[in-house]
Amino acid sequence: MKTTLKHFMAGIIDYAGLFPPSALEMDEAIRNYARYRGEADREMLSHFICPATRLHELDKYSDELFSVNPPFTFSVLSKGSDSPKTFLDAVSEDLDLLKKFYKTHGNRGRVEALEIKTPVAETAEETAEMLNIAARLINARMPNDVAVFYEPSLKGDWKSAVDTLAEAIKLHNEVMANGVRYLRGGLKLRCGGITKDLFPDDEQVARVIHLCLKNSIPYKATAGLHHPVRFQNDEIGVLMHGFLNVFGAGIFGKVFGLSEAQILEIIQDKDPANFEFTDSYFSWKRYKATDETIREARESLATSFGSCSFDEPREDLKTHKFI
Repeated sequence: MKTTLKHFMAGIIDYAGLFPPSALEMDEAIRNYARYRGEADREMLSHFICPATRLHELDKYSDELFSVNPPFTFSVLSKGSDSPKTFLDAVSEDLDLLKKFYKTHGNRGRVEALEIKTPVAETAEETAEMLNIAARLINARMPNDVAVFYEPSLKGDWKSAVDTLAEAIKLHNEVMANGVRYLRGGLKLRCGGITKDLFPDDEQVARVIHLCLKNSIPYKATAGLHHPVRFQNDEIGVLMHGFLNVFGAGIFGKVFGLSEAQILEIIQDKDPANFEFTDSYFSWKRYKATDETIREARESLATSFGSCSFDEPREDLKTHKFI
């Protein structure tokens, strides 16, 4: 594997075997994750994604699976809320479930990320204050560092929602800069699902990435990114987004200060031949990113994506001769 591809793919896949279309039972999913941790491509693997309401199902694995090192790591889905009025109560309820998880597993299981469905208030300032309160709750109850990703709605007046939330997260991060266990807040980008209506259009994806660049906030993606490059899924009748497109756009956007229109061009590309990895650089058409800039962008901006399959992304990399 080329050096730049190795660092592009490092810790990029959060395993979401519990979710459709795989929708595995907990036993099969967590055992898959345990097996993936020992495979040759384990460097590509990041967290096991689990809803807060299902953490209790992991109790019986504390001694059997979680007794090995390094600790199993998790990204936990908080149900969040559609309303600012109920958002903090929802977050608090899920933090209570996290407290029970740590009481059972101690340092054998480590929650390193939270993903929260997030509403917006009337202004970015009001939304930021809501996030500040949530962060203080998280900081007070979590025993280790945790990254938090806030998921906006991409329905209805989605531009206003994502613009407001991105600005709010920027303001929020400035206030929480000295948080002890709370890392920078970021945006979560939902890239697909099991039906056509769950796939965001190209403009939405490009705008979210550009907003993250503009406001210096990280993003993670979820769903619909099984393939490296844009892929026509005839079964659903939709063009699926590619993880080289979505994460490459962030990397090149950061390195070259790309506009939203330029990011959109990368998102829309369906030709794998336009993406190239060598031991010296990763390129898309005229843009080239060095190994150092790839690692920096992955760490600070384009973090990971959730996939119900750990095999498909790797197999497709081989199919397209990237590996």
